[in-house]
Amino acid sequence: MDSGDFNMTGGNLSGTGVTIIMSSSTSPANNTGEMKITGNGTVTLTAPTSGTYSGILFYQDRNVSGAPNARHLFTGGSTAELSGVLYAPSYNIDFAGGNETSGNGCMMIIAQEVSFTGDTDITNDCTAYGVNTIFYGASPRLVE
Repeated sequence: MDSGDFNMTGGNLSGTGVTIIMSSSTSPANNTGEMKITGNGTVTLTAPTSGTYSGILFYQDRNVSGAPNARHLFTGGSTAELSGVLYAPSYNIDFAGGNETSGNGCMMIIAQEVSFTGDTDITNDCTAYGVNTIFYGASPRLVE
């Protein structure tokens, strides 16, 4: 995606070996657009297990600073099974209800701020995707 939003409301979306890249070809690159997966649908996306983007499900260009309060939203009423790393270092990521990763057990999040509201289930073993565990223990932790 080049400076555009990725929006999905309802319906079904599935894919294996998927990496979604959000970037901007404008100068200065200050906004990649936002990802919004919301309401009453089923989303099942799995990152590739080999190659350049092994383990990366969602990649926001690190050279983009982000607009104030820029957010990627994964919100309720839907089942979103996302397996892989969500990399958005200058954006916020919000999860609210009905999101899970328990099917394939892999989610790592790198963001400016992460918010959880309601029913969100995250499991963090991404070794099958070629991604090393970045912390020890059975539950997610904040890593600086």
